[in-house]
Amino acid sequence: CNGFRNAVSDCDLTDIHLEGYPFTWVKSRGTPHIIEERLDRAMVNSDWLLLFPDAKLLNLIASHSDHSPILLQNSPMVRIGRTYSFRFENSWLQEDDIEEVVEDGWNVGGDVDITRRVTRCADKLEGWGRRKRMRFKQELIECSDELERLRGSHDMTHLWRYNEVQEKHARLLIQEDSYWRQRAKMHWLK
Repeated sequence: CNGFRNAVSDCDLTDIHLEGYPFTWVKSRGTPHIIEERLDRAMVNSDWLLLFPDAKLLNLIASHSDHSPILLQNSPMVRIGRTYSFRFENSWLQEDDIEEVVEDGWNVGGDVDITRRVTRCADKLEGWGRRKRMRFKQELIECSDELERLRGSHDMTHLWRYNEVQEKHARLLIQEDSYWRQRAKMHWLK
């Protein structure tokens, strides 16, 4: 313990302020003997703070862990707009209404060649996917906000609701994981 304190002192490290819920670990949730502590931290020196003055440390929601993940976030990246060709998202396969969108895009009246059918189908999927992604992000935010609101509550009604929202949050995270895994493969293959 003293060795760690000496290293922190020798390196002139300071804690980055944790935004959000003040605790990163919980024990015995659902019982009257709940214990919450802040175990996780991010420490930096003054040179680092000069390089990244807008950095924030966020306390995130954990679906099935007693530890909350923390995220060190710098100012948002600005992307330069480019046109991308259509890409099918694997995460769409978990959506109930995807078949309707494909059928709507494919079933064009008259004698239409396959190239036009594929293009129309891609356009329909792209617009639908964009709307789904926006709704999906909103659902994740709503789940996180509700979990954050219920986090410190200890009565049984709130604990039941917390568990229900936690399950939905976990399902959404699995879908998001599928989305980002596909992105990682695209970049790795380039």
